[in-house]
Formats: sequence, C-alpha cells, structure tokens
Amino acid sequence: MDAQSMDARLDRLEQAIFARFDQISTEVAALDRKVTSLQEFVLDFRAETIQRFEHLENRVDMMLLTVQSFDARVPALTKAVMDMQVRMGKLEKPAA
Repeated sequence: MDAQSMDARLDRLEQAIFARFDQISTEVAALDRKVTSLQEFVLDFRAETIQRFEHLENRVDMMLLTVQSFDARVPALTKAVMDMQVRMGKLEKPAA
C-alpha cells in the first residue's frame, strides 16, 4: 500500500469519525431539549399538584368544621325532639 492511498483512507476515516461526532452532537442536543421540556413539565405538574392538595385540604377543613358544628347541635336537637314528644303525649291524654 502506498502512502497516498494510506493518507486517503485515513482522511476518509477521519471524515467518517467527524461526521459521526456531528450526528451524535445533534442527537444529544435533541435529547437535551426533550429532557429540559420533561423537567419543566414535571416542575409544573408538581406545582399544580401542591396547589390542588392545598385546595383539597381547605375543603376538608371546611367540611370538618361543618360536621363539628352539626355534632354540637345534635344534643340540643335531640332534647327538643324529646320535649316535643312529652308535650304531644300530654296533648293526646285528654283526648283519649
């Protein structure tokens, strides 16, 4: 093999290597854009999830207060119903 053909082969090999490096660089840049986009999506999703859980927590707190308020009124309502039953019983006795 003479020197010129060896130089030509090395030049082609060098061009092929640089072409492959350019291709890899392009693919890495595309992958980097996709990862950046995915990272932004995950961060946005995280913020949205935190916000929605805060809203849910507020609703649960309001429901808890409502139930506690209702529980506080039940004994008074029960007593009122029992008093009404006694009065109704007194009203029915003379009619019988």
